[in-house]
Amino acid sequence: MACNQWIPAGLTSKASNIALGERIEYMVHNALKPIPEHKFDTIYFYLFNDRFKPSAFGAFSSITELIASKPNLYRTISSDGRAFIHSYHKQQQQHKQHSLAPINYTVPQWGIGSSTKSRIYAHISMRFKMYKHGKFLREVDLMQLLFAEQSKSYLLFGRDEDTDFCLQHISISRKHCFFQFGNDGVLYIYDVSTHGVLINERLIPKRKHVELKHKDTLKFGQSTRCYVFLVGKQKTLRNDNNKENEVAVTPMDREKEELRLQNKQQNEKINQMQQTIEKLTVDLNMAQKSVSTKSKQLVSLMEQMECLNVTNSTRKKRERRQQEVERNHAEIASKAKQSNAKKSRLSKEEKNDHDEADDEEDVVDAEEKEEADDDEEIVLSVHDKIPKRVAKIKGIDFVSEYANLSKLTVAKLRYYVDKNKIDVGRVKKAELVKVIKRDLHKHFDV
Repeated sequence: MACNQWIPAGLTSKASNIALGERIEYMVHNALKPIPEHKFDTIYFYLFNDRFKPSAFGAFSSITELIASKPNLYRTISSDGRAFIHSYHKQQQQHKQHSLAPINYTVPQWGIGSSTKSRIYAHISMRFKMYKHGKFLREVDLMQLLFAEQSKSYLLFGRDEDTDFCLQHISISRKHCFFQFGNDGVLYIYDVSTHGVLINERLIPKRKHVELKHKDTLKFGQSTRCYVFLVGKQKTLRNDNNKENEVAVTPMDREKEELRLQNKQQNEKINQMQQTIEKLTVDLNMAQKSVSTKSKQLVSLMEQMECLNVTNSTRKKRERRQQEVERNHAEIASKAKQSNAKKSRLSKEEKNDHDEADDEEDVVDAEEKEEADDDEEIVLSVHDKIPKRVAKIKGIDFVSEYANLSKLTVAKLRYYVDKNKIDVGRVKKAELVKVIKRDLHKHFDV
C-alpha cells in the first residue's frame, strides 16, 4: 500500500521529534486527505515507525474511543459505509477552497423542474443496491435524495463531502458524475470524472447524458463496489415537502385488489387442505401397518392357544388311560389274592378223607380253571383297549397327505397323534411331522 497518498514525503523526517501524546493530531492535521479508519494503524507505523496501540495513549480499547477524546478530530461514515478520520482545521481550509470552485453543470431543457417533479416522480421508485464482491451492503433511495430539496432536479455523486452521495475511494473524483432526472420519467448519468464510470462493464462517454435502464450495473472509478439500478412503482406519493400521501384508488383497482385477496385466501385454503390430506394419509398408512401387525399377533396367539388346548386334551386322555390300566391291574391282583386264600383253605382240609378231598380238588381245579380263564379275559380286555391306527380323521386322509404333512397346521397334525393315542408331548411342528411319518410308515407301509 502506497502510504504517500496520505502522508507528504517530508513529513516522516519530522515525525521523530513529535511527542507521543501529539502524534495522532499531528498525523491527521498534516494528512493530504481523510485517513480511512481501517488503514489508520498502517499509516501510523509508516509515519512514526512504531506499532499503533490505543492503550498507549490512555485507557482506550479502540481507535474510535481515542478519536472521540480528541476535540480537534472527528470520525465520519461515508455513503458507501466506510469510516474516515478528519481534522476540523483541515476541513475548514478545504471548505474555503472548494467553495470558490463552482459546479460546471447546466440542467438541460428536458430536465425536470420544481413544478413537475412531484407529478412525474411521485409514483416512481428508483434506487441503487450496493454490493461488494457479491455481498449486499446497503440500499440507496434516489427518490429520498431527490425530494430532500424542493428545487433539486439532479444528484451529484463524488468524493467531496458536499455531494449528495459521498464515495470515498482514491480513484473517485471530488465531483464524479451527475444523475439528471428527465421530464419523461427516465434517469440519465452525466460523467465529469477522471477515471470514468462503467455501466455493465463498459466505459461510458464523458460529458454526455446516458440513459440508465432497469438492472444496469454501475461502477465508479476503480472501486470494487457495484451499484445495481432498480426502477419500480412507488406505493406512496411524495410531495415537495417530503410528505407521503396514499395513492388514489380507482374502482378497477379495488376489484383487482379484491380478486387478489380472494385468490390468496383460496390458495391458503388449498394449501391447508393439501397439508391435511398429507397428514391423514400418513395416519392411515400407520393405522394399516398397526392393524396388519396386530392381526399377525392375533393369529399367532390363536395358534398357540390351539396347541395348548390340544396338549391339554392329550394329557387328560393319557391320564384317563393310565387310570384304567391301573384299575385293571388292581382287579387282577385282587382275584389272584382270593385264589391264594382258597388254596390255603384247601391245604388245611387235606386230612379229611380222600373222597371228599378228591371232590374238593375237582372243585378247586374247576375254580382255578375258571379263575385262569377270568385272568386271561382280563388281560385280553386290557390289550383290546389299545386302539388300532386310524389314518382318516376329520376328513383328512393322512396316508394320501403323507408328502404334504408339512403344509398342514399344528392343530390338524395333532388330530392324528390324539386319535391314535401317540404320546409326543409339546414338540415343534417339524418334529411332529417326523413322528407322524414314522408311524404311518410303520403301520400303513407308506
